[in-house]
Amino acid sequence: MKSKRPVKDKLALSVRFPKYVGYADYFLRTPVSVLVKNESAEEVSVRVLSESTEGLIVPFEAAADIPFESSVELNADAIFSPPFLAENDEMRECTVETSAWIEDAEVCRDKTKVTVLPYDWWGGLSGNAEFLASFVRPKLADCARVLSDAGQRLKKGIPYEKVEGRRRFLRLRRHG
Repeated sequence: MKSKRPVKDKLALSVRFPKYVGYADYFLRTPVSVLVKNESAEEVSVRVLSESTEGLIVPFEAAADIPFESSVELNADAIFSPPFLAENDEMRECTVETSAWIEDAEVCRDKTKVTVLPYDWWGGLSGNAEFLASFVRPKLADCARVLSDAGQRLKKGIPYEKVEGRRRFLRLRRHG
């Protein structure tokens, strides 16, 4: 049987984590993955663990068989801790530690620093611009006022013929 030492030296981890993390990342399920590269001449069965002592992520564990001279990408779905991100009120740096194990021996480890944003912040131009949409919330008081105003205007009297005529005009315009 071959020694595990050469395999240990030929395994590498690459954690793909966003630079900034906020509640929007949990809500929109930002993809997080771990790439495990096997440069040895034999197939390897590994177990990958990720955790954060600060509580940024829920503990993640995955197992994979990696063929010789290839790599496997493990996706971590719903990894962010919603209570941690929802209760966060200050910018802070957290560390995510990821390790690969063969049987009961750790073969490699990677530490990733992540900046955690307060609940209602986003990553700015270095983040994902589409995340801005997750911060749009209608104000119920404003919605109620607009609906009430529209109801009052309709009660005052737009004759039914005018409304129906406008609809017919729009239909004809659409169909050309």
